[in-house]
Amino acid sequence: MAETWAKHRGQPAKGLEFDQVIAPRADADNYRSEIDRNLLYVVCT
Repeated sequence: MAETWAKHRGQPAKGLEFDQVIAPRADADNYRSEIDRNLLYVVCT
């Protein structure tokens, strides 16, 4: 959603900050691999 919003306004999505994020199903079953864990880390930071 943020990427869509940013593109709509003509700005890159990188660098946007939010007070809250939604990370659905953020548990060990859905974030098993190293890549998945890295993506979750990016979402949380």
